[in-house]
Amino acid sequence: GVVTFLREHGARAIGIDVLVPETLDGFPGLEGAALGHAAAVAENVVLPAVLDDSGRLLLPLRTWQVAPLGLVNLDEDDDGVVRRQSLTGRVGGRAHDQFALALLNVAGRAEADDRGRLRVDGRAVPLDSRGRLRINFVGPPGTIKHVSFREVWNAQRNGLPPPVDFEKAIVIVGVTARSMGDYHAAPDAQGSWLGLWAHRPRLMSGPEIHANIVATLADGAFITTPVWLFSFPLVVVFGAFLGLAYMRLKTGWGLVLAIVHHWLWKTICLAAFWYAHWRVEMLAMLGMGALGYGLISLVSYFAFWRQGQRILARTKSDEIAKFLAAHPEAFQRECEERVLTVLFADIRGFTAFSGKHTPGEVARLLNSYFDEIVPVVEEHGGVLNQYMGDGMMVLFGAPEIQKDHAARAVRAAVAMVERVHQRSATWVNLDWAGMRIGVGIATGAAIVGMVGSRNRLDYTAIGDTINSAARIESANKTLKSEILISARTYRVLVSDGERALLERVQPPQWVEVAGKSEPLEVHRVVVAGAAADGPPEDGRVRPLAPSGETP
Repeated sequence: GVVTFLREHGARAIGIDVLVPETLDGFPGLEGAALGHAAAVAENVVLPAVLDDSGRLLLPLRTWQVAPLGLVNLDEDDDGVVRRQSLTGRVGGRAHDQFALALLNVAGRAEADDRGRLRVDGRAVPLDSRGRLRINFVGPPGTIKHVSFREVWNAQRNGLPPPVDFEKAIVIVGVTARSMGDYHAAPDAQGSWLGLWAHRPRLMSGPEIHANIVATLADGAFITTPVWLFSFPLVVVFGAFLGLAYMRLKTGWGLVLAIVHHWLWKTICLAAFWYAHWRVEMLAMLGMGALGYGLISLVSYFAFWRQGQRILARTKSDEIAKFLAAHPEAFQRECEERVLTVLFADIRGFTAFSGKHTPGEVARLLNSYFDEIVPVVEEHGGVLNQYMGDGMMVLFGAPEIQKDHAARAVRAAVAMVERVHQRSATWVNLDWAGMRIGVGIATGAAIVGMVGSRNRLDYTAIGDTINSAARIESANKTLKSEILISARTYRVLVSDGERALLERVQPPQWVEVAGKSEPLEVHRVVVAGAAADGPPEDGRVRPLAPSGETP
């Protein structure tokens, strides 16, 4: 009676999503002749067929099979969510329409074109590579209009008008009782984030999912992706743009851009889906934006760190830069006492030279001089602590411990003086023929570490040993020498058995220096090709290799 009632009130197609299997044929009370007769008379009724897990097709009662059949099986993705639906299926070599397509067929709205493509109301239906339709759900559960079967039945029995307008409608009659288990997860049925967190997603009934498939086909609301919106080209183009932007922006502004890109792309995707039913890939673009920001930030941080390392290495010393990178606790300004050797060196008569030359000429001389001398110092393991005009302070034995720091310092001093002698032509070109340097070396205890304010620290050495080295260097003027070492440095060379170096060391001399109440005991170190105002060359003196071995 309900089927006839719906037909009389203008329903274009009626789907019965309730299966009474043919295995119950002959069961008392289930002959079904009335429904079969009504379906045959209406000519727009679709009955269900189910493909079970064994691949067998379950059909309704034979007395009902006068009406078209439609498969009511729903396709679930690997995560159990219904997003796509096959519109046809083959069982036993025979093709069967899906339930929604069968309804549109009896409504006269679906057909196949000359090329075998499915069309609904003349519109081609886009299917994926497996022949499935993307379901464009109208909304969450309960969005599609539904009415109780009891209300329709009462209206039919009592001769009342229908509770809703069925004119030109496609009606699906189905069971929505939870006990029947015909409920499925759908994209619009997942509920709120709170529901997902509590693992209580809402589900959608099978009949309503079928209704959404009918709506997708009947409304032409096909979910498609235009060629120009394919994911890979977009990710490449936007990735290049964002990469350039991230590299030009500071880290904070880069984060702002990443957040704006994230929400803007989400808005674009939702707007494209809402207004044009375009499915635009979201995760790939969002992942690219976040990953791009993370990688650029990491590269920028590493580049900034490397630049800081290079700046520190060029302004202080590569050894100090490496030490601070390996020992960040040194920034806590906790110094330590250590026995080391300190070398001071400066250019003899530099004040007179700078008074007669322009600042540019003075700078060129100093840069040429340090270009020659600093590599010699570093070759012997010295750490350039600071420049002082034309002079420099070098540490041996700090920040890294060197057991032979005294011998390294003396070898470096000999090599430095020899390099100045060898580059005489360079000094002539810079208008200082006969340029010479003076080197003073002292060994002893000193306090080493990071010293300064909290915001401006410097790695240095402090103590009487440093003052003694500076005073000994200035004593070269008095003794007409180029290298002087302290008595303790000499004793360390003796205890270490540095015979090649000791051959260059002359007997002790005592010299009075500023800041010392007692004369300092010093030893002159003779260098081959010594300055004209220095002592006569010792016949035993030979050039010294950096390793400490005589060639």
